[in-house]
Amino acid sequence: MIWTLSNGISFLRLLLSIPLAYYLWELHTFAIIIIGIAAYISDLLDGYLARKMNQVSEWGKVIDPIADKVFVGTGVIILSIKDVIPMWFVAVVIGRDLLIMIVGAWYSKKHNFVLPSLFAGKAAVVAIAFALLIHVIDIPLIEPYTLAWACLLMAISLFVYGNRLYRHIVQ
Repeated sequence: MIWTLSNGISFLRLLLSIPLAYYLWELHTFAIIIIGIAAYISDLLDGYLARKMNQVSEWGKVIDPIADKVFVGTGVIILSIKDVIPMWFVAVVIGRDLLIMIVGAWYSKKHNFVLPSLFAGKAAVVAIAFALLIHVIDIPLIEPYTLAWACLLMAISLFVYGNRLYRHIVQ
């Protein structure tokens, strides 16, 4: 099933990347916070509704993480262009996401099964978003710590995804 309520919510989160890009470019903090909250609520809501309404689908397993990756990718790229965050952080975020997407697509094509998102990945996305917000608000005292925390959670999520993939392959 492609057209379900939960998939529609994920798609709307994907579309939120457009106003996010604009307001990040303008560094309009209040709008960024509102869009970020809307994206976070939609991320919680789409999964909840998919399970509650028995509408978990292979399409949903694809569009939900893509919406997350596009939303976060938009944020890191624009904030890097604006010299708000360092380029190395962009490389880590985009590199991790590309690796997960490429390996996930390979596994899906080979086994005809989409590995769903995990809590570790969602936690990493929240940490990245929090780090970006702290940089937009401009709180220099904790900015480096938020980047380090986000990188730690990205590394943990990459390990968890890799471990899960390994277990699926050896089954």
